[in-house]
Formats: sequence, C-alpha cells, structure tokens
Amino acid sequence: MPNLYKSYIIPFIEIGAKILSIFTIFIIIRLLTQEDFGQFNYINSIVLVFSIFLDLGTNSKAYTLSLQNKLTDLSRLFYTRIILSATILILFNLIILLLTNLSFATIGVYSIVIWLTSLIAFLKLISRGRGFYRLDALAITIEPFFKTLFLIIVFYQINNISIDKLYLLLLSVSSLSIIIILLKVKNYFSFSFSSNFLNGMKSKKLFSPLNILFCIMCF
Repeated sequence: MPNLYKSYIIPFIEIGAKILSIFTIFIIIRLLTQEDFGQFNYINSIVLVFSIFLDLGTNSKAYTLSLQNKLTDLSRLFYTRIILSATILILFNLIILLLTNLSFATIGVYSIVIWLTSLIAFLKLISRGRGFYRLDALAITIEPFFKTLFLIIVFYQINNISIDKLYLLLLSVSSLSIIIILLKVKNYFSFSFSSNFLNGMKSKKLFSPLNILFCIMCF
C-alpha cells in the first residue's frame, strides 16, 4: 500500500519539475540579450534532435530489466549505454563543428549537458522499475531544482550573462546532479563492471552491424 501511494505521488512530482523547467526559461530570457537568446534557441533545436538518438532503446529496456530484477543485465546495459551514447556525442560534435561555425563552448558544452541529463533519466527509470520512489523523485527534481536555484542567484547577482557562461552554468548543474544521483544510487544498488562485460555486450548484439549502421545513419 505505501508503494502504491508513492507511485501516485511521482506524476505530481514530475509536473512540479516541468513547471520549474518552464520557469527557468523565463529567467534565461531575462539573462540573455535578444541575439544570444536567438542563438540559444538555434543551438537548443540542433541538440534536441541529437538527443533523440541518445536513448538507443536502452531506457525501455532498463525499465523492463528493473521490473525483472536482473541486476547483472542492468549493469551491462548501463555501461553499454554510456559507451554508445558517448560515441554518438563525439560524432555529433565533430560533424557539427566541421559543418557549422558554432564553437565547442556552445554546441559542445550543451550537448554534454543533454547527455548527462539523459543518463539521469536512465537512472530514474531503473529506480522506478525497482520501486525506489525516493530515488526516483530525487532523479526527477534534482536537475530542475539546481538549475532554477543557480539561475535565480545569477539573475539577482549579475542580472545578465553571456551565452558561453550560461552553458558552463548548465554544465555545472548537470554535473553536480549526476554526481549526487550516482552517490545516492550506491545506497540502493550498484553497477558492477565484470571481466565478462564486453562478451556480454556481444551476446546481446549491441555492437552488431545493424546497430552500428543505425548509429552512423543518425548523422
């Protein structure tokens, strides 16, 4: 019964986190000049397209494995996701930097922010699947909370900020959030890195020619 009650609370927590995220947009509008905000939207649209391919189907798989309590497979999937998504991240930045005049301080930093955010979402689904609702709630709220807090501090202390510094601020928020989440995760479960990790990935065919071709076609 307590778990059922907590599971009903989670959607309201997610709504609250979304409201915070919307609130941060209004703060960013006040912090940036019109030109910088236009560039922010442009970079945001590019990176959000890239973010579609970060999942690679691992989020739904992680949730299913969590429900089945298959911890070994979850560990393998966790490290596999990091490797594959980091590869996509590097390829994305190389292509964008070669084809556009955008700098790494903007497109590169913000793509890392989205990458870290996607890892938090991955851990959130694992927590939800295993019924760790406190950890689930923390994963939902921690990044929006820190982002809102830091932006409010900047707004009242500085009142304006360059777009490069804004992305560094967002990177700091995402980095702090993922570190706290990983530290808290240790209290609930662990991702063991075994010597059979690469063999396990091959057995799951995550590095099959079809998956590699899919990663290439993303670009």
